[in-house]
Amino acid sequence: MLEDRLPQRRGFLLPAKSLASWIDDNLYLNLGEAPFPLEDATLVPEEGACPDCPRRTGYNNQLFGDVQGDQCLDPKCYHTKVAVFIERIKAAEPELVQISTTWRSKEERRETLIQDTPAFARRRSACRYMPRMA
Repeated sequence: MLEDRLPQRRGFLLPAKSLASWIDDNLYLNLGEAPFPLEDATLVPEEGACPDCPRRTGYNNQLFGDVQGDQCLDPKCYHTKVAVFIERIKAAEPELVQISTTWRSKEERRETLIQDTPAFARRRSACRYMPRMA
């Protein structure tokens, strides 16, 4: 239910700009910025691949004609796919070091040397962007 996804703040009015941002981050998840391959049906086998999913805005252009881009409307599935994808990367490349616990959209990211998700880097000895510690 929608009430379960809304921020739990009683007696607090959320500014429209903040609400719009919250909707973009929690309800309309931009598939163009997804860190996982959209065609991978094995991430969450019971849900399948994103291009075949009816719970995205690009599936029904007549219903979502005013929505820009292809958006996932199932945050539970989306976040599960992100978590499974990250676990697969960690298992495949154990030398990676986690440098962030959050994921931000391209609009929210600051200009840094490491732009893409997932937020992992090779150990200092293998990563030219990590400063050497004395």
